Amino acid sequence: MKKKTSDSTLVGLAVTGFLVAMVFTLKKLFNIDALPPRVPDRFGDSGVA
Repeated sequence: MKKKTSDSTLVGLAVTGFLVAMVFTLKKLFNIDALPPRVPDRFGDSGVA
């Protein structure tokens, strides 16, 4: 295992992709868009209020 840089990059991409997919799935499950505007704002989404 001499490819430490590429391995760490792949792990970082996998973790980032997993987090994005998890947030997307949670938004789909709980229908966050239907909640008050301040709730999506906590997640850094399109909540402007």
